[in-house]
Amino acid sequence: MNTSKQVNVMIGLLFVTFVVTVGYLFNEANRQEVESAEINERNAHRGARLFVQNCRNCHGLDGSGKDANGVGTIGVALNAPHFLILGEDNVYNAAGTSESEAEAIRTYLNETIACGRVNTYMPKWDIRFGGSLSPTQVEQLVTLIVGDPTGKHDFWDLVLEEGEHADEEQFGAVLEERFALAALLGEYYGRAASEDEIAAYKAILTPEQLVAIVDEYGRHPTAAEIYAESERQTLTRDAATITITTDNCGQFANTTKLDARTRADPRTVSAAPGAPSADGDGAAAPAETPTGPSVDRGTVLVEALGCLACHTLDGTELVGPTWLGVYGRTEQLEGGDSVIVDDTYIRESIRMPQAKIVLGFAEVAAMPVFGEDVLSDIDLESIILYLQTLTQ
Repeated sequence: MNTSKQVNVMIGLLFVTFVVTVGYLFNEANRQEVESAEINERNAHRGARLFVQNCRNCHGLDGSGKDANGVGTIGVALNAPHFLILGEDNVYNAAGTSESEAEAIRTYLNETIACGRVNTYMPKWDIRFGGSLSPTQVEQLVTLIVGDPTGKHDFWDLVLEEGEHADEEQFGAVLEERFALAALLGEYYGRAASEDEIAAYKAILTPEQLVAIVDEYGRHPTAAEIYAESERQTLTRDAATITITTDNCGQFANTTKLDARTRADPRTVSAAPGAPSADGDGAAAPAETPTGPSVDRGTVLVEALGCLACHTLDGTELVGPTWLGVYGRTEQLEGGDSVIVDDTYIRESIRMPQAKIVLGFAEVAAMPVFGEDVLSDIDLESIILYLQTLTQ
């Protein structure tokens, strides 16, 4: 090859290299965005698996803080808009969450999961403090809770998918065997067999006999039947089966908790130019202070402060007395006195919870004090109005 051709080839190669390099540089931002989204979803998927394994019993499978029947669980709602962190480019056309606000939310969730909450059933999960999860796994749970910054994907769908898979694995074959034995015994007895009769008959069968009965009488359970069985066996509201956390490694003040759980839904904050913000870089402006107490505000407050982790609404008892029918009820106190649950008693119980202790609850963990720095008088009145709605 002569010199002229060599020069032309070199120039051509240099040109191709230049074009490829420029194209790569122009595409780099898009490539990084796609890679970041993939990593985020991968971490959320791992968080979903961890949630099903460790958290669903107290927070509900969908993270709503309710069981399949809509009854409040021991844990508070985590599938909630006040925890969402949005990027600048999101499907809601909402303002992106500021870096400072996003960091505050992630830190709050991370520390709460890692260090637990005193006087609640929320344990310390971080392995550094005696839990069973690594710091990376705690971060994966946080990624699940704060959601997809674009709003295009619902990470809680990953939890439901993971839950269905885990439930099918754990309960599918068990229910199929139970249905087959129930059908066989029902045919034999001429009536529905009891759970004890089914268990006793299964105990005397060989594996081969059981397989043959399932083949003849069995049917695979529906997804709803599997879910119901899973809820029956794994969701617990029995305070005797779990322990109250009495210490932690970095407790947030109740004011921080209230701020986090009453934060405005970021999807409703306009991204239009000139939209108000808290710190000038896209955060939501603080909501206006209500002019008076209301049931709605009371509802938000009791959920935000985690009251329902200790007080149920269905008549059962947990750490504290049930709130069902509480207003106007006469409570027997430790020491022999009694008291009517009225406005005065409720105010005192919130401001000075150890002043009067209901009989039978002296040995449980102490209720935290909610001073004026946490709850205003309007907040107190709102909670009182809310309690008045919980009639039998």
